[in-house]
Amino acid sequence: MVHMSQTTNKECLLSYILFAILFILMACPHPVGATPARRSITGTTGNGQSLNYLALGDSLAAGTQSSPFQLCPSNTNCGYVKDLFSYLQSQQEFTEAKDLGCTVGETSTTFLNSGGPCSDKTSQLTRALDYIHKGNVGLVTLHIGADDLLPNIKYSSKQKTCQTDQTGFHNDLQTLEHNLPQILKPLHDALNGSGQLMLLNYYDPFQKLCPETVQYVQQLNNYLATAIQPYGSLVDIFSDFNQNLCTYTGMCKTTINPSLDIHPTAKGYQAIANAIEKVLNLRVARKVLQPSLSVGREVRKRIVKVKYVVK
Repeated sequence: MVHMSQTTNKECLLSYILFAILFILMACPHPVGATPARRSITGTTGNGQSLNYLALGDSLAAGTQSSPFQLCPSNTNCGYVKDLFSYLQSQQEFTEAKDLGCTVGETSTTFLNSGGPCSDKTSQLTRALDYIHKGNVGLVTLHIGADDLLPNIKYSSKQKTCQTDQTGFHNDLQTLEHNLPQILKPLHDALNGSGQLMLLNYYDPFQKLCPETVQYVQQLNNYLATAIQPYGSLVDIFSDFNQNLCTYTGMCKTTINPSLDIHPTAKGYQAIANAIEKVLNLRVARKVLQPSLSVGREVRKRIVKVKYVVK
């Protein structure tokens, strides 16, 4: 009985010591005496170099605003790009934001091949890849797909009804499904693990006027969520905008111009920036937590081995 008691006491003491070591290692996963390297918002180890933010896509990426309607001046950051960049600068690593978004009518086809309403002769994808290859791009956001499909939804201000070309919507969705991987994969490969790629989904600007259109936007969003999985992260703005459409867009005015008022207001763009920030912070939290969890698993294995030897 005495021998069993002494053995039990040894096991308890040893367990307390090892769990204390586990706690310390999880709280500070870096070697004792080492200075932990600063982590950037991308979750990679900081190397003292500044990071750049690249925004791509349609008029939402370009910051076209409603209430009052205004186009973003050239060589200026507007909308959620401006709002998000203020946050990125606060992380002390991002020093430049480049917005290649097209102010009106950029589809996935014109993004790939140019020829759209924006004046650039070189496609947005080509210009994006050139910028990424210069190095130090820590974040790329992409907003594309709405201009492929929204022209199939026609709103009549006189009748206050919507007409949806279902055949046209289906055909254009197939075109988007063909084009989007040709956009996402080159961007992902060009980043080569040094930065994050994020694809934003869409809200339904017609949801209060024509609730039947929500199903079509959901089809678009479901595809976007699937398409981005191998390459990056999805940023959801659908849910927040659906609850705050009248504040975030100009679509609840007495007299509306759908081609203009579907765009976000200043508050709407801030909400989009906030949604991107949440995804960034979630990814960083996972990156930071992972080393501690790995250390914890290793120490637990050692505890089991030592207890087995004591017995």
